[in-house]
Amino acid sequence: MVQVCQNDDLERIFQRLYRSDQARTRHQGSGSGLGLAIVRTLVEAQGGTVLASNHPQGGAVLRVRLPADAPGT
Repeated sequence: MVQVCQNDDLERIFQRLYRSDQARTRHQGSGSGLGLAIVRTLVEAQGGTVLASNHPQGGAVLRVRLPADAPGT
């Protein structure tokens, strides 16, 4: 689960190599910070959008919206 603590992180989590908890290292299994950047690129290439928000009980909610007809179909 991605833990998003501050609203500033919501805008930045889709940036390449960004990790919301800078204290974590890759050795702790927190990843390289590329996953959500790849998600956004793929979703936008299909004409969709991806949005992040804070979940009231902690963590993040990610919403992906894709058009019924993808570009080029």
